[in-house]
Amino acid sequence: MLKTIEDIERKILSGEDSTVEFEEISLDPKGVRLPSTEAIEGEMVAFANAGGGTILFGVNDDGLVQGLPDDRLRDIENWIISIATNNCDPPIEPVLIKERLLRSDGTEATILLVEIPCGLFVHSTSSGLHYVRVGSSKQILTGPRLTRLFQNRGRTFVFDEQPVFTATHDDLDHGKLKHYFGKSPQSITWLDLLRNTKIIVSTENDILRPTVASLLVFG
Repeated sequence: MLKTIEDIERKILSGEDSTVEFEEISLDPKGVRLPSTEAIEGEMVAFANAGGGTILFGVNDDGLVQGLPDDRLRDIENWIISIATNNCDPPIEPVLIKERLLRSDGTEATILLVEIPCGLFVHSTSSGLHYVRVGSSKQILTGPRLTRLFQNRGRTFVFDEQPVFTATHDDLDHGKLKHYFGKSPQSITWLDLLRNTKIIVSTENDILRPTVASLLVFG
């Protein structure tokens, strides 16, 4: 992890790698506009499934310090914590650190370091995708690579939760599903309910597939 200002500045100069990601923040009156929640949950999961890493918010892809507005830091922090808690499975507990760095014009700006620890378990996004950090980018984990990660993290590979690639969610009996779940909660869509309960999962092509267990019970 980056412990000193000098460490941070050297890392910014050397660029993104397997342990550091730069993220520029764009805000609107309602909150964070860019990057997307999906992008950040993917980065968090990728670091947690690798050896851990740090996301530097307020630094663009070219390694230029843009900074964050001091009066909106609480909004940004809450957004990050919400993603780590609600969009990563199991939840991730990041460490958030504020630092002051110099912009290219010599003025000071606040950046936010979000340290993601190496996970004790295998993490996935809210859509059921498993990522791992490789170099300066994230890659989707499937098949034998995902199996090995489950084994290395001391958790048995969950066969029942794996997608059946020859089926679609239309192969499920939606009458049985609605009878089982009853009325869908108002705070969540029907599709998100099926995702969160591992009835369906998204594959690497963003195609929804039923899991082994859901076909056995609701096929």
